[in-house]
Amino acid sequence: MLYFDLTLGAWVNNPGSSSTPQMEPVLTIGASYQLLVTFCRGTEIENVSGGTFYGGIKVKSDYQGTVTASDAAPLESGEESIVFTMDLNTVAGKEYFTTNPTVDTVAAVFVVEATIDAAEFKTPPFPITLQNDYFAT
Repeated sequence: MLYFDLTLGAWVNNPGSSSTPQMEPVLTIGASYQLLVTFCRGTEIENVSGGTFYGGIKVKSDYQGTVTASDAAPLESGEESIVFTMDLNTVAGKEYFTTNPTVDTVAAVFVVEATIDAAEFKTPPFPITLQNDYFAT
């Protein structure tokens, strides 16, 4: 689970923390992953029911490039978490490694655009690693 503190405007290790998350997800191309995001303000979990959300993954520093995976209609998990499904088994999901078939991994970022209670914002990039698929055909 990922936590984003709306007061700090930062990804945090857990609600009430100002430390960055301790793990960086590694997602293998050719599969689909769920990224669960909980929004908080300090130790208080934010009710995100009724908000609008878009989450996407891009190769780091490739501002003009294709979005590797995205979810424009994520699911709500209760009133406090959003579940983004990132499908990396698509042409766009495989694009970087199709062009660079001998590269093992590439740095990428996950960004969320959201509107919660009429407040619009984008998260700063959350680092992830994309892993090439050893079983690709």
